[in-house]
Order: sequence, then structure tokens, then C-alpha cells
Amino acid sequence: MKDLSKLKHWERIKLVRTDISEYILHCTRERYVNNNPNLGAFDVLKKILEDGFLRATFAVKDSWLSRTSKPTVRGPFAAVCFTEQPLQFFIQSIGANRRYTEFAVAVRKDELFNYGGRPVIYSDEKILGKQITSEEKIELGYPVKSLVYNDGLPLDLQYLWVGYDPTAIWDSNRQGYAIDWTHEREWRARPNKTINNDIGLSSNSHQEKVVPIHLPHQDQQTFQQPHFVILVDTETHKEDLIVWIQENFGKMYKKGEYYRDYAFALLRAGNQILSFEKIRASKQTLGRVEDFIQAEENN
Repeated sequence: MKDLSKLKHWERIKLVRTDISEYILHCTRERYVNNNPNLGAFDVLKKILEDGFLRATFAVKDSWLSRTSKPTVRGPFAAVCFTEQPLQFFIQSIGANRRYTEFAVAVRKDELFNYGGRPVIYSDEKILGKQITSEEKIELGYPVKSLVYNDGLPLDLQYLWVGYDPTAIWDSNRQGYAIDWTHEREWRARPNKTINNDIGLSSNSHQEKVVPIHLPHQDQQTFQQPHFVILVDTETHKEDLIVWIQENFGKMYKKGEYYRDYAFALLRAGNQILSFEKIRASKQTLGRVEDFIQAEENN
């Protein structure tokens, strides 16, 4: 155990708070076509890894209260969503809510922050301002499916807004349905066109709509080393994924500038592919991603 007296205050906090990780997760889910599952969560994960990026969306969801579909990512900019939940609490969330699965990609917070990602803003809708009309959206060239606001939260921050109203649980008209997703400790990232161009995603037709998995980091000498983490449900799926990566390395390497470094990083990701099966069996509490990586390296 390190001598806490010799550490800076922030180092002491990070050492003892085992619920605070350097990584945040993007969870994959089944893809549906006409209400039927088209791709399972493991296949979706492999598709994401083959693409090398995460697609930004407006995350349109059905509203329980209004019985309508609304984008949960507000403003004119689509985003990619991440969660900072400790792994063992994330496992509890999986058991309680089928929107989660045990297949995910995790990136480092510092690298996502440098890319432009930020923790979300939990607040009620008043902070957003006044919703503009469909006609105004068309005139200003905003996406049709977006909800955009004036006279409130600035346009370039509206994507960070997440609805929050814990008082609703006491409102009899809402049948105890509170609006509270703070357990997700959510982050969001907008596609950064400049960085995407700098790392070689400029040849991709989705350049302005994606966030790379293999984010730039300070030491460019190690850019072919994985700074991302892949999570799957079982050790069997981990073994299957390692074989799949080996089989698809050549195809990914040939896709362009960004993919040459990314393909090597993916090939070297062995100890940074974690299974929830092993995490569940671990005696570690709360579950920082980096602790499980270290445990894999020590085996």
C-alpha cells in the first residue's frame, strides 16, 4: 500500500475511491429492423470494431409520458453517449434494464476530453430555452429530427443536456415516474471534424458523423498500442473475438491512414479485452476498468 501522506490530494482520492475509473464505456445493443432483431449485441460490437468508430446519433426514444418519440440528444448536433458507471454497478444496471448489454467499448476519459467529450448537464427543460419551429430548423439547415432551442443553453452545449427532475416522484399525476438518469454518470462526445481529419478519417464518408475508437493520445510513438478496452460477456466470446481480430486484421489495415495504426492497436489488445464473466467472479470491489486490465496483465 502506498504511503498516502506522500501523495497529492487528488492522487489520494483516486487511489482510495475505487468507483472512479480512468475509462468510460459505450455499450452496444441489438439492432432492430421492423421490430425484429437484425444483429445481436456481439455482432454489433464486431461491426463497430470493424468500422473503427462510433456513430453519433440523436438517440430518439419513445416518451413514456407524452407517448411520442423524441431525440434525447437535443440541439443541432448528434453525439455518442458513454457511461462512467463502475463495472460492478454497471452489472447491476444490466440486470435491471435491458437497454444495457455486456458488450461495450471503453475509452480513456483524458483522451475523450481532449477530443471534446464532456460530462453531461443534468437539468430540467427550462435551461434549454425556447424550442424553434420546424420552419426555422429548415431555414437554418438543422437536421429534421433534431430539437433546437433559442434563448437558453448555447447551441454548442445543447447536446450535453439530459432531462432531470427527481421531484416528479412525488407528483401523483406522473404516477411516481421520476426523471433521473444520474446513475449513468453520462458523458457525450460530438464528432470533431478537425481531429478526425488529422488522424486520417478524412477519406471516410461519415467523417462528420463519427467518433473514433482509437483516440489520439499524447505519446504518438505508441499510437499503435491500444488505449481502448473491449468488454464482452463471456471468456468464450473473448476468445472468439481475438480470433476474429486476427482474421480481419488485413482487411482493416488496408482501409486507410487511420486504420493502419488502429488495426495494429486492435491486434495488440489481448489483455485489454475483458469479460464480464471474469469481472463477476472477481473479488475486486466496485470495479475500475484499469484494475481489471492490470489483473489480466499479471496473469
